[in-house]
Amino acid sequence: MIKALILSLLLLMPITACSTTPSSDVVYLKIEGMTCEPCADTLIKKFSKEDTLESTSIDWETGEGMLVQKNGQRIKDVQIEKIVDWSGFELISIERK
Repeated sequence: MIKALILSLLLLMPITACSTTPSSDVVYLKIEGMTCEPCADTLIKKFSKEDTLESTSIDWETGEGMLVQKNGQRIKDVQIEKIVDWSGFELISIERK
């Protein structure tokens, strides 16, 4: 009986570990220089062209952005900096979770 219980627990462990793995990583941005909604729309359009991203949201009032990466994909910090800089804004920070 004990062997059966231990065996069933061992079989369930990998399933539990896999179910807690996040399906996508989130990148949080702090951006300065946006003064209106079209500023945020500009960044959203540019980030939407990136194959690695599932979705993008930018709040021009708080200067905060959130990039949701596709499962198994990763946008490089250099690419994020380039997009923000080319759009005429200043990237203050990048935080990955």
